[in-house]
This record gives sequence, structure tokens and C-alpha cells, in this order.
Amino acid sequence: MAFSPSVTLSNSLHNSLVSKIKIGLIGVGLRGRSSLNLLLNRNDVIIHSICDIDQNAIDASKKLFKQFDKKIPKVFNENDYSYRDLLRQKNIDAVIISTPWKWHFKMAIDAMNEKKYVGMEVGGALNIKECWDLVNTHEETGTHLFILENVCYRRDVMAVLNMVRQ
Repeated sequence: MAFSPSVTLSNSLHNSLVSKIKIGLIGVGLRGRSSLNLLLNRNDVIIHSICDIDQNAIDASKKLFKQFDKKIPKVFNENDYSYRDLLRQKNIDAVIISTPWKWHFKMAIDAMNEKKYVGMEVGGALNIKECWDLVNTHEETGTHLFILENVCYRRDVMAVLNMVRQ
């Protein structure tokens, strides 16, 4: 998560500086909690809601909120489609999707259709048609989709890339 939410989203969302961006997290397993940890360190973000079908992931996330002395957000964890209830929350500006790959595409499409900005871990589309569906949904809704990837910039990965190029 190498962007500043208040700078990146503010002009698009409200045409003026926004003090805090309200975010929902869909998937708070290991990768999702990594993003959660980064977000809890920021003062320009409010984590409004979290969603995961794994109660252990929810419990571990709640512990993080307590560690950071932050309010525990709304929790959505009834079933595989509880993320849709999170997306229907009117006061969420953006979501971060950190679920198993097979869910990324559908969740991103649903989020953009609910006018939520989307940060999605890689693996978002499993074929060319899904790639075009993501592009078309962005164009139809005007909401943006950010692909979140950082592994390709790790020091060891960059070293291997450098060796291959040489």
C-alpha cells in the first residue's frame, strides 16, 4: 500500500481535500491483516468494516484494533456473500480485497458497481474476458481499480531481475 489515501482519492471523491478515507477490508487473513496493520498506522484512514468467513481471522483483526487503540469496525462474516453487505454500506469510500484469487474478480466487479474504489491483491482476473470485464465496469461506473502488488519490488526479486537482464 504505497499510496496516500488522502492524496490519491480525495480529488476524485470530493473535489477537495478529505481528512479521512473510509475503507472496508474484504478478507482479513494473513495478507489482509498485513494491509490492516499498515492502515492502522495511518491517521488519514478510518477502517469502517471488515469481512471474512474465518472467525479466527476476524478475532485476530479485532486484536490489532485493540493494540492500536482503535474502534473495532463493523464485522461481516455470515457467509461467502457477506462482502456484498459490506459493499452496500453507504459511508465506505473504498475497499481492499485480500481473499483467495477465485473471488477477486466477482468482488471487484460488485464493489465497482456499488461505486467503491477498489484495491485488489493480484490474481484479480483468471482470463482475458474477466480482464475486459474489469475495464468495462470501470468505464461504466467511473470507479477505479488498483492492483496491489509489492512482491515484484522486493530486494531479492529485483536482484534476480537484474541478473536476468545482464
